[in-house]
Amino acid sequence: LDAHVYSKFRSNFPIFSLTEISPPTLNSPLWRNVLTATSGTIEDFNFMTLLRNDVKEMFWMTEESSSKVGLVPRSQFVMIELARCKEGYYDLGFRRVLRRFELKRAGDELRKCVSSSGGDGDDNGVPKVDETGWKALQRLRAWHVTKSDLIASGAGKAVRFACRKLAHSNDKHTGNVNGNNLQKSCEELLTRWKHLIDLGTVAQSLLTSGGKDAQRQLSAMEHLYRHQTPSQNNTRNNNNNNDLSSSAVPYQTTTTISKLQITTFPAPSPHELQSFHRHGISILPHSLPPHLLGDVLTHANTSLLSLVQTLSTSHKLTLEDEFDFKEVRHRPGNRLDNRCGITAEDCPSLAEIIHHSSICNLVDGILGNSDKGKPRLLYAGVVHAFPSESQDQQTNTQVWHRDGPSLFENNTSHKTHCLNIFIPLVDVYAQTSGKQNGATEFVAGTHQDDGFEEYAPPILRAAEAQQTKATQTTGGTPAGVICPDLEVGDVLVFDIRLLHRGSANRTQKDRPMLYLTYCSGWF
Repeated sequence: LDAHVYSKFRSNFPIFSLTEISPPTLNSPLWRNVLTATSGTIEDFNFMTLLRNDVKEMFWMTEESSSKVGLVPRSQFVMIELARCKEGYYDLGFRRVLRRFELKRAGDELRKCVSSSGGDGDDNGVPKVDETGWKALQRLRAWHVTKSDLIASGAGKAVRFACRKLAHSNDKHTGNVNGNNLQKSCEELLTRWKHLIDLGTVAQSLLTSGGKDAQRQLSAMEHLYRHQTPSQNNTRNNNNNNDLSSSAVPYQTTTTISKLQITTFPAPSPHELQSFHRHGISILPHSLPPHLLGDVLTHANTSLLSLVQTLSTSHKLTLEDEFDFKEVRHRPGNRLDNRCGITAEDCPSLAEIIHHSSICNLVDGILGNSDKGKPRLLYAGVVHAFPSESQDQQTNTQVWHRDGPSLFENNTSHKTHCLNIFIPLVDVYAQTSGKQNGATEFVAGTHQDDGFEEYAPPILRAAEAQQTKATQTTGGTPAGVICPDLEVGDVLVFDIRLLHRGSANRTQKDRPMLYLTYCSGWF
Protein backbone atom coordinates (compact mmCIF):
# COMPACT_ATOMS: atom_id res chain seq x y z
CA LEU A 1 0.00 0.00 0.00
CA ASP A 2 2.86 2.43 0.80
CA ALA A 3 4.38 1.96 -2.66
CA HIS A 4 1.01 2.51 -4.33
CA VAL A 5 0.21 5.66 -2.32
CA TYR A 6 3.70 7.09 -2.90
CA SER A 7 3.59 6.46 -6.65
CA LYS A 8 0.12 8.04 -6.87
CA PHE A 9 1.44 11.13 -5.08
CA ARG A 10 4.56 11.57 -7.20
CA SER A 11 2.74 10.75 -10.46
CA ASN A 12 0.40 13.68 -9.85
CA PHE A 13 2.86 15.99 -8.04
CA PRO A 14 6.34 15.23 -9.45
CA ILE A 15 8.02 18.43 -8.20
CA PHE A 16 5.95 19.20 -5.10
CA SER A 17 8.29 20.67 -2.48
CA LEU A 18 8.35 18.67 0.76
CA THR A 19 10.87 20.88 2.56
CA GLU A 20 8.69 23.87 3.32
CA ILE A 21 5.03 23.66 2.33
CA SER A 22 2.96 26.71 1.51
CA PRO A 23 -0.64 26.11 2.69
CA PRO A 24 -2.24 27.51 -0.52
CA THR A 25 -0.53 24.78 -2.57
CA LEU A 26 -2.48 22.14 -0.64
CA ASN A 27 -5.84 23.42 -1.81
CA SER A 28 -6.08 22.94 -5.56
CA PRO A 29 -8.53 21.12 -7.86
CA LEU A 30 -5.89 18.46 -8.58
CA TRP A 31 -5.33 17.84 -4.86
CA ARG A 32 -9.08 17.54 -4.30
CA ASN A 33 -9.43 14.97 -7.09
CA VAL A 34 -6.45 12.94 -5.82
CA LEU A 35 -7.69 12.97 -2.21
CA THR A 36 -11.22 11.97 -3.22
CA ALA A 37 -9.77 9.01 -5.10
CA THR A 38 -8.16 7.72 -1.87
CA SER A 39 -11.56 6.89 -0.40
CA GLY A 40 -11.47 3.17 0.37
CA THR A 41 -7.69 3.04 0.06
CA ILE A 42 -6.63 5.10 3.10
CA GLU A 43 -8.66 4.52 6.24
CA ASP A 44 -10.47 7.64 7.52
CA PHE A 45 -9.13 9.45 4.47
CA ASN A 46 -11.02 12.69 5.18
CA PHE A 47 -10.33 12.98 8.92
CA MET A 48 -8.50 16.23 9.66
CA THR A 49 -4.88 15.93 10.81
CA LEU A 50 -2.09 18.33 11.79
CA LEU A 51 0.74 18.57 9.22
CA ARG A 52 4.10 20.30 9.84
CA ASN A 53 4.78 22.82 7.09
CA ASP A 54 8.55 22.82 7.63
CA VAL A 55 10.07 19.34 7.58
CA LYS A 56 12.96 20.42 9.85
CA GLU A 57 10.81 22.04 12.54
CA MET A 58 9.38 20.12 15.48
CA PHE A 59 5.90 20.99 16.77
CA TRP A 60 5.91 21.81 20.47
CA MET A 61 2.15 22.32 20.91
CA THR A 62 2.52 25.95 21.93
CA GLU A 63 0.67 29.04 20.80
CA GLU A 64 3.83 30.41 19.18
CA SER A 65 4.28 27.32 16.99
CA SER A 66 0.67 27.14 15.78
CA SER A 67 1.65 28.87 12.53
CA LYS A 68 4.07 26.03 11.72
CA VAL A 69 1.31 23.47 11.20
CA GLY A 70 -1.73 23.17 8.99
CA LEU A 71 -4.95 21.20 9.22
CA VAL A 72 -5.25 18.78 6.29
CA PRO A 73 -7.20 15.60 5.43
CA ARG A 74 -5.56 12.42 6.68
CA SER A 75 -4.88 11.08 3.17
CA GLN A 76 -2.98 14.29 2.33
CA PHE A 77 -0.96 13.93 5.53
CA VAL A 78 -0.16 10.28 4.72
CA MET A 79 1.00 11.08 1.17
CA ILE A 80 3.26 13.95 2.19
CA GLU A 81 4.80 12.29 5.26
CA LEU A 82 5.29 9.01 3.38
CA ALA A 83 7.12 10.90 0.61
CA ARG A 84 9.25 12.70 3.20
CA CYS A 85 10.28 9.36 4.66
CA LYS A 86 11.05 7.70 1.34
CA GLU A 87 12.96 10.67 -0.10
CA GLY A 88 15.33 10.92 2.86
CA TYR A 89 14.14 14.11 4.54
CA TYR A 90 14.24 12.39 7.91
CA ASP A 91 17.99 11.98 7.81
CA LEU A 92 20.63 12.30 10.52
CA GLY A 93 19.97 16.01 10.97
CA PHE A 94 16.25 15.50 11.49
CA ARG A 95 16.78 12.54 13.79
CA ARG A 96 19.05 14.74 15.89
CA VAL A 97 16.19 17.23 16.24
CA LEU A 98 13.79 14.37 17.00
CA ARG A 99 16.18 12.97 19.62
CA ARG A 100 16.29 16.33 21.36
CA PHE A 101 12.54 16.61 21.14
CA GLU A 102 12.08 13.23 22.85
CA LEU A 103 14.75 14.07 25.44
CA LYS A 104 12.93 17.29 26.26
CA ARG A 105 9.59 15.51 26.63
CA ALA A 106 11.05 12.82 28.90
CA GLY A 107 12.98 15.42 30.93
CA ASP A 108 9.85 17.53 31.43
CA GLU A 109 7.89 14.47 32.57
CA LEU A 110 10.62 13.51 35.03
CA ARG A 111 10.77 17.07 36.39
CA LYS A 112 6.97 17.17 36.76
CA CYS A 113 6.95 13.80 38.54
CA VAL A 114 9.49 14.74 41.22
CA SER A 115 7.96 18.22 41.62
CA SER A 116 4.53 16.86 42.53
CA SER A 117 4.10 16.08 46.21
CA GLY A 118 1.80 13.83 48.13
CA GLY A 119 1.27 16.25 51.01
CA ASP A 120 -0.05 19.79 50.94
CA GLY A 121 1.82 20.64 47.78
CA ASP A 122 4.68 22.62 49.37
CA ASP A 123 8.40 21.85 49.34
CA ASN A 124 8.10 19.73 52.48
CA GLY A 125 5.85 17.16 50.74
CA VAL A 126 7.15 13.81 49.57
CA PRO A 127 7.50 13.59 45.75
CA LYS A 128 5.01 11.20 44.19
CA VAL A 129 7.42 8.75 42.54
CA ASP A 130 5.14 6.64 40.37
CA GLU A 131 5.34 4.72 37.11
CA THR A 132 5.46 7.96 35.09
CA GLY A 133 8.83 8.95 36.55
CA TRP A 134 10.35 5.54 35.92
CA LYS A 135 9.10 5.49 32.32
CA ALA A 136 10.53 8.97 31.72
CA LEU A 137 13.89 7.88 33.09
CA GLN A 138 13.85 4.73 30.96
CA ARG A 139 13.28 6.83 27.81
CA LEU A 140 16.17 9.10 28.77
CA ARG A 141 18.46 6.08 29.18
CA ALA A 142 17.54 4.74 25.72
CA TRP A 143 19.24 7.54 23.77
CA HIS A 144 22.89 7.83 22.78
CA VAL A 145 23.35 11.53 23.56
CA THR A 146 25.95 14.23 23.06
CA LYS A 147 26.71 17.23 25.22
CA SER A 148 24.90 19.52 22.79
CA ASP A 149 21.83 17.24 22.96
CA LEU A 150 21.66 17.59 26.73
CA ILE A 151 22.08 21.35 26.57
CA ALA A 152 19.58 21.95 23.75
CA SER A 153 16.88 19.69 25.22
CA GLY A 154 17.38 20.63 28.87
CA ALA A 155 17.42 16.92 29.75
CA GLY A 156 20.68 17.26 31.70
CA LYS A 157 19.21 20.02 33.87
CA ALA A 158 16.03 18.00 34.39
CA VAL A 159 17.91 14.93 35.69
CA ARG A 160 20.14 17.06 37.94
CA PHE A 161 17.01 18.78 39.28
CA ALA A 162 15.46 15.36 39.98
CA CYS A 163 18.60 14.27 41.86
CA ARG A 164 18.56 17.38 44.07
CA LYS A 165 14.82 17.22 44.69
CA LEU A 166 14.85 13.53 45.57
CA ALA A 167 17.98 13.89 47.75
CA HIS A 168 16.34 16.73 49.69
CA SER A 169 13.18 14.70 50.18
CA ASN A 170 14.99 11.46 51.09
CA ASP A 171 16.98 13.25 53.80
CA LYS A 172 13.71 14.14 55.51
CA HIS A 173 11.77 10.97 54.72
CA THR A 174 14.10 7.99 55.05
CA GLY A 175 11.34 5.46 54.39
CA ASN A 176 10.74 6.62 50.83
CA VAL A 177 12.08 3.52 49.03
CA ASN A 178 10.86 4.53 45.56
CA GLY A 179 12.42 7.95 45.96
CA ASN A 180 15.77 6.43 46.99
CA ASN A 181 15.79 4.04 44.03
CA LEU A 182 14.86 6.74 41.53
CA GLN A 183 17.54 9.05 42.94
CA LYS A 184 20.22 6.37 42.51
CA SER A 185 19.05 5.66 38.96
CA CYS A 186 19.20 9.38 38.09
CA GLU A 187 22.72 9.64 39.50
CA GLU A 188 23.80 6.56 37.52
CA LEU A 189 22.36 8.11 34.37
CA LEU A 190 24.30 11.34 34.94
CA THR A 191 27.50 9.31 35.42
CA ARG A 192 26.85 7.35 32.23
CA TRP A 193 26.23 10.53 30.25
CA LYS A 194 29.47 11.99 31.59
CA HIS A 195 31.40 8.90 30.45
CA LEU A 196 29.81 9.00 27.00
CA ILE A 197 30.69 12.68 26.58
CA ASP A 198 34.26 12.05 27.74
CA LEU A 199 34.61 9.11 25.33
CA GLY A 200 33.34 11.24 22.47
CA THR A 201 35.77 14.05 23.31
CA VAL A 202 38.75 11.70 23.45
CA ALA A 203 37.72 9.97 20.22
CA GLN A 204 37.46 13.27 18.39
CA SER A 205 40.85 14.32 19.71
CA LEU A 206 42.43 11.08 18.50
CA LEU A 207 40.88 11.44 15.04
CA THR A 208 42.11 15.01 14.79
CA SER A 209 45.66 14.29 15.95
CA GLY A 210 46.02 11.09 13.92
CA GLY A 211 48.96 8.78 14.59
CA LYS A 212 49.48 5.08 13.99
CA ASP A 213 47.95 4.13 17.37
CA ALA A 214 44.80 6.22 16.95
CA GLN A 215 42.74 3.47 15.27
CA ARG A 216 43.82 0.87 17.82
CA GLN A 217 42.84 3.15 20.71
CA LEU A 218 39.51 3.92 19.08
CA SER A 219 38.79 0.19 18.71
CA ALA A 220 39.61 -0.37 22.35
CA MET A 221 37.30 2.49 23.36
CA GLU A 222 34.50 1.09 21.20
CA HIS A 223 34.94 -2.32 22.87
CA LEU A 224 34.81 -0.67 26.30
CA TYR A 225 31.72 1.30 25.30
CA ARG A 226 29.88 -1.83 24.10
CA HIS A 227 30.52 -3.64 27.38
CA GLN A 228 29.66 -0.69 29.61
CA THR A 229 26.44 0.40 27.92
CA PRO A 230 24.99 -2.50 25.93
CA SER A 231 21.41 -1.24 25.94
CA GLN A 232 22.40 2.14 24.58
CA ASN A 233 24.66 0.59 21.96
CA ASN A 234 21.82 -1.61 20.70
CA THR A 235 19.57 1.41 20.43
CA ARG A 236 22.20 3.25 18.42
CA ASN A 237 22.64 0.32 16.04
CA ASN A 238 18.90 -0.01 15.53
CA ASN A 239 18.66 3.65 14.67
CA ASN A 240 21.48 3.35 12.14
CA ASN A 241 19.86 0.35 10.48
CA ASN A 242 16.76 2.42 9.85
CA ASP A 243 18.72 5.29 8.31
CA LEU A 244 16.73 6.87 5.49
CA SER A 245 19.37 9.42 4.54
CA SER A 246 19.91 9.53 0.81
CA SER A 247 23.46 10.70 1.42
CA ALA A 248 24.35 7.62 3.51
CA VAL A 249 24.39 5.31 0.47
CA PRO A 250 24.94 7.10 -2.85
CA TYR A 251 22.34 6.23 -5.46
CA GLN A 252 23.81 4.07 -8.21
CA THR A 253 22.51 1.98 -11.07
CA THR A 254 24.31 -0.56 -13.25
CA THR A 255 21.89 -0.19 -16.17
CA THR A 256 23.68 0.99 -19.33
CA ILE A 257 22.29 2.05 -22.69
CA SER A 258 23.88 -0.97 -24.38
CA LYS A 259 21.81 -3.28 -22.17
CA LEU A 260 18.61 -1.64 -23.42
CA GLN A 261 19.18 -2.16 -27.14
CA ILE A 262 17.03 -4.51 -29.21
CA THR A 263 19.07 -5.92 -32.09
CA THR A 264 17.02 -8.99 -33.08
CA PHE A 265 14.95 -8.50 -36.25
CA PRO A 266 12.26 -8.67 -37.41
CA ALA A 267 10.90 -9.24 -33.88
CA PRO A 268 12.47 -8.79 -30.41
CA SER A 269 13.77 -11.94 -28.76
CA PRO A 270 12.26 -13.22 -25.47
CA HIS A 271 15.40 -12.05 -23.67
CA GLU A 272 15.04 -8.53 -25.10
CA LEU A 273 11.36 -8.41 -24.15
CA GLN A 274 12.28 -9.54 -20.64
CA SER A 275 14.82 -6.71 -20.49
CA PHE A 276 12.11 -4.20 -21.45
CA HIS A 277 9.71 -5.45 -18.76
CA ARG A 278 12.53 -5.19 -16.24
CA HIS A 279 13.84 -1.73 -17.18
CA GLY A 280 10.73 -0.17 -18.75
CA ILE A 281 12.70 1.13 -21.74
CA SER A 282 14.38 -0.24 -24.90
CA ILE A 283 16.14 1.21 -27.95
CA LEU A 284 16.04 -0.13 -31.51
CA PRO A 285 18.97 1.35 -33.46
CA HIS A 286 18.63 2.03 -37.21
CA SER A 287 15.14 0.53 -37.46
CA LEU A 288 13.30 2.90 -39.81
CA PRO A 289 14.15 4.20 -43.32
CA PRO A 290 15.50 7.77 -43.14
CA HIS A 291 13.59 8.87 -46.25
CA LEU A 292 10.25 8.15 -44.53
CA LEU A 293 11.32 10.22 -41.54
CA GLY A 294 12.43 13.03 -43.86
CA ASP A 295 8.92 13.13 -45.35
CA VAL A 296 7.38 13.23 -41.85
CA LEU A 297 9.76 16.05 -40.87
CA THR A 298 8.68 18.12 -43.87
CA HIS A 299 5.02 17.47 -43.06
CA ALA A 300 5.59 18.34 -39.37
CA ASN A 301 7.23 21.68 -40.25
CA THR A 302 4.37 22.52 -42.64
CA SER A 303 1.83 21.67 -39.92
CA LEU A 304 3.72 23.86 -37.45
CA LEU A 305 3.63 26.88 -39.77
CA SER A 306 -0.09 26.37 -40.34
CA LEU A 307 -0.62 26.05 -36.61
CA VAL A 308 1.23 29.30 -35.89
CA GLN A 309 -0.98 31.13 -38.36
CA THR A 310 -4.16 29.63 -36.86
CA LEU A 311 -3.13 30.53 -33.31
CA SER A 312 -2.34 34.07 -34.36
CA THR A 313 -5.47 34.81 -36.41
CA SER A 314 -8.13 32.84 -34.54
CA HIS A 315 -6.92 32.96 -30.93
CA LYS A 316 -4.48 35.90 -30.81
CA LEU A 317 -1.81 33.56 -29.39
CA THR A 318 1.88 32.99 -30.08
CA LEU A 319 4.08 29.97 -29.39
CA GLU A 320 5.38 31.74 -26.26
CA ASP A 321 1.89 31.78 -24.71
CA GLU A 322 0.53 28.92 -22.61
CA PHE A 323 -2.45 27.12 -24.13
CA ASP A 324 -4.09 23.71 -23.98
CA PHE A 325 -6.25 22.59 -26.89
CA LYS A 326 -7.20 19.06 -27.83
CA GLU A 327 -4.99 19.10 -30.92
CA VAL A 328 -2.05 21.12 -29.58
CA ARG A 329 -0.66 21.76 -26.11
CA HIS A 330 2.03 23.97 -24.67
CA ARG A 331 4.36 21.71 -22.64
CA PRO A 332 6.86 22.61 -19.91
CA GLY A 333 10.44 22.99 -21.03
CA ASN A 334 9.65 25.34 -23.94
CA ARG A 335 7.97 22.49 -25.82
CA LEU A 336 4.96 22.23 -28.10
CA ASP A 337 2.97 18.99 -28.44
CA ASN A 338 1.26 19.09 -31.85
CA ARG A 339 -1.22 16.43 -33.03
CA CYS A 340 -2.95 18.71 -35.53
CA GLY A 341 -2.50 17.16 -38.97
CA ILE A 342 -0.15 14.43 -37.67
CA THR A 343 -2.26 11.53 -38.95
CA ALA A 344 -1.82 8.64 -41.35
CA GLU A 345 -4.45 10.17 -43.65
CA ASP A 346 -2.60 13.48 -43.91
CA CYS A 347 0.89 11.98 -44.21
CA PRO A 348 1.34 8.71 -46.17
CA SER A 349 4.89 8.28 -44.90
CA LEU A 350 3.58 8.31 -41.33
CA ALA A 351 1.18 5.53 -42.33
CA GLU A 352 4.13 3.48 -43.58
CA ILE A 353 5.97 4.03 -40.30
CA ILE A 354 2.94 2.97 -38.23
CA HIS A 355 2.65 -0.25 -40.26
CA HIS A 356 6.39 -0.88 -40.47
CA SER A 357 7.38 -4.37 -39.28
CA SER A 358 9.80 -2.96 -36.68
CA ILE A 359 7.00 -0.97 -35.01
CA CYS A 360 4.29 -3.65 -35.29
CA ASN A 361 6.49 -6.48 -33.99
CA LEU A 362 7.75 -4.29 -31.16
CA VAL A 363 4.27 -3.26 -30.02
CA ASP A 364 2.81 -6.77 -30.35
CA GLY A 365 5.76 -8.28 -28.47
CA ILE A 366 5.47 -5.91 -25.51
CA LEU A 367 1.69 -5.48 -25.19
CA GLY A 368 0.61 -8.85 -26.62
CA ASN A 369 -2.87 -9.83 -27.79
CA SER A 370 -5.91 -10.39 -25.60
CA ASP A 371 -9.50 -11.55 -26.02
CA LYS A 372 -10.35 -7.85 -26.37
CA GLY A 373 -8.22 -7.52 -29.50
CA LYS A 374 -4.78 -6.39 -30.59
CA PRO A 375 -2.93 -3.32 -29.29
CA ARG A 376 -4.21 -0.08 -30.76
CA LEU A 377 -2.74 3.32 -31.53
CA LEU A 378 -4.08 6.06 -29.25
CA TYR A 379 -2.15 9.14 -30.37
CA ALA A 380 0.39 10.30 -32.90
CA GLY A 381 2.07 13.68 -32.67
CA VAL A 382 5.26 15.68 -32.85
CA VAL A 383 6.88 17.36 -29.86
CA HIS A 384 8.92 20.42 -30.80
CA ALA A 385 11.65 21.37 -28.31
CA PHE A 386 12.41 25.00 -29.09
CA PRO A 387 15.78 26.64 -28.31
CA SER A 388 16.32 27.78 -24.74
CA GLU A 389 16.92 31.49 -24.21
CA SER A 390 18.71 30.99 -20.88
CA GLN A 391 22.18 29.54 -20.29
CA ASP A 392 21.07 28.11 -16.93
CA GLN A 393 20.98 24.30 -17.28
CA GLN A 394 17.81 24.02 -15.18
CA THR A 395 15.85 26.59 -17.19
CA ASN A 396 13.55 24.87 -19.72
CA THR A 397 14.40 21.46 -18.28
CA GLN A 398 11.18 19.64 -17.50
CA VAL A 399 10.28 18.35 -14.05
CA TRP A 400 10.52 14.62 -13.46
CA HIS A 401 7.18 12.99 -14.21
CA ARG A 402 5.35 9.87 -15.26
CA ASP A 403 2.84 9.96 -18.12
CA GLY A 404 0.49 7.72 -16.14
CA PRO A 405 0.25 5.79 -12.84
CA SER A 406 -0.10 2.06 -12.21
CA LEU A 407 -3.58 0.62 -12.64
CA PHE A 408 -4.06 -1.72 -9.71
CA GLU A 409 -3.68 -1.02 -6.00
CA ASN A 410 -2.76 -4.57 -4.97
CA ASN A 411 -0.43 -5.36 -7.88
CA THR A 412 2.57 -3.07 -8.04
CA SER A 413 4.35 -5.04 -10.77
CA HIS A 414 1.77 -5.46 -13.53
CA LYS A 415 3.02 -5.55 -17.10
CA THR A 416 2.94 -2.65 -19.50
CA HIS A 417 -0.56 -1.53 -20.51
CA CYS A 418 0.47 1.64 -22.39
CA LEU A 419 3.73 2.63 -24.06
CA ASN A 420 5.26 5.58 -25.84
CA ILE A 421 7.47 5.29 -28.92
CA PHE A 422 9.89 8.16 -29.60
CA ILE A 423 11.15 8.50 -33.18
CA PRO A 424 13.64 11.36 -33.70
CA LEU A 425 13.19 13.38 -36.88
CA VAL A 426 16.65 14.93 -36.39
CA ASP A 427 19.68 13.56 -34.54
CA VAL A 428 19.34 14.04 -30.77
CA TYR A 429 22.43 14.74 -28.68
CA ALA A 430 22.48 14.33 -24.92
CA GLN A 431 26.06 15.07 -23.81
CA THR A 432 27.95 16.44 -26.83
CA SER A 433 28.99 19.97 -25.90
CA GLY A 434 27.38 22.61 -28.11
CA LYS A 435 24.91 20.13 -29.63
CA GLN A 436 22.60 19.35 -26.68
CA ASN A 437 19.20 19.76 -28.28
CA GLY A 438 16.66 18.47 -25.76
CA ALA A 439 17.33 14.78 -25.16
CA THR A 440 15.05 12.91 -22.75
CA GLU A 441 16.34 11.53 -19.45
CA PHE A 442 14.93 8.30 -17.99
CA VAL A 443 15.23 6.43 -14.68
CA ALA A 444 15.16 2.74 -15.58
CA GLY A 445 13.01 0.48 -13.41
CA THR A 446 10.64 3.18 -12.14
CA HIS A 447 7.70 1.90 -14.22
CA GLN A 448 6.96 -0.58 -11.43
CA ASP A 449 5.81 0.92 -8.14
CA ASP A 450 8.40 -0.98 -6.11
CA GLY A 451 11.15 0.26 -8.44
CA PHE A 452 9.73 3.78 -8.36
CA GLU A 453 9.76 3.64 -4.56
CA GLU A 454 13.42 2.55 -4.55
CA TYR A 455 14.98 4.64 -7.34
CA ALA A 456 12.88 7.81 -7.60
CA PRO A 457 13.36 9.53 -4.18
CA PRO A 458 17.05 10.49 -4.54
CA ILE A 459 16.46 11.68 -8.12
CA LEU A 460 13.46 13.81 -7.16
CA ARG A 461 15.18 15.23 -4.11
CA ALA A 462 18.29 16.16 -6.09
CA ALA A 463 16.12 17.93 -8.68
CA GLU A 464 14.32 19.86 -5.93
CA ALA A 465 17.63 20.85 -4.36
CA GLN A 466 18.87 22.17 -7.71
CA GLN A 467 15.71 24.23 -8.14
CA THR A 468 15.84 25.56 -4.59
CA LYS A 469 19.47 26.63 -4.82
CA ALA A 470 18.97 27.95 -8.37
CA THR A 471 22.52 26.92 -9.18
CA GLN A 472 23.96 27.06 -12.63
CA THR A 473 25.44 23.85 -13.94
CA THR A 474 27.46 23.02 -16.97
CA GLY A 475 25.37 20.04 -18.00
CA GLY A 476 25.86 16.35 -17.36
CA THR A 477 23.46 13.59 -16.45
CA PRO A 478 22.63 12.94 -12.76
CA ALA A 479 23.76 9.64 -11.25
CA GLY A 480 21.35 6.80 -12.00
CA VAL A 481 19.81 8.52 -15.04
CA ILE A 482 19.89 7.26 -18.65
CA CYS A 483 20.01 9.91 -21.37
CA PRO A 484 20.72 8.31 -24.77
CA ASP A 485 21.85 9.95 -28.00
CA LEU A 486 19.47 9.07 -30.85
CA GLU A 487 20.01 9.16 -34.61
CA VAL A 488 17.41 9.50 -37.35
CA GLY A 489 16.11 5.95 -37.86
CA ASP A 490 16.43 4.93 -34.19
CA VAL A 491 13.36 4.01 -32.14
CA LEU A 492 13.02 4.41 -28.39
CA VAL A 493 10.12 2.74 -26.57
CA PHE A 494 9.20 3.15 -22.90
CA ASP A 495 6.41 2.32 -20.48
CA ILE A 496 4.24 5.40 -19.79
CA ARG A 497 4.81 4.87 -16.05
CA LEU A 498 8.58 5.34 -16.40
CA LEU A 499 9.98 8.42 -14.65
CA HIS A 500 11.44 10.81 -17.23
CA ARG A 501 11.97 14.44 -18.19
CA GLY A 502 13.01 16.43 -21.25
CA SER A 503 16.23 18.42 -21.05
CA ALA A 504 16.71 21.92 -22.44
CA ASN A 505 17.52 22.56 -26.09
CA ARG A 506 20.87 24.41 -26.07
CA THR A 507 21.11 24.85 -29.83
CA GLN A 508 19.55 27.47 -32.09
CA LYS A 509 17.33 25.00 -33.99
CA ASP A 510 14.03 23.28 -33.27
CA ARG A 511 14.23 19.61 -32.24
CA PRO A 512 11.12 17.72 -33.50
CA MET A 513 10.35 14.26 -32.08
CA LEU A 514 7.63 12.03 -33.53
CA TYR A 515 5.80 9.99 -30.92
CA LEU A 516 3.28 7.14 -31.05
CA THR A 517 1.24 6.07 -28.01
CA TYR A 518 -0.16 2.54 -27.92
CA CYS A 519 -2.32 0.66 -25.41
CA SER A 520 -3.26 -2.96 -24.86
CA GLY A 521 -6.44 -4.25 -26.46
CA TRP A 522 -8.09 -4.73 -23.06
CA PHE A 523 -7.31 -1.21 -21.81
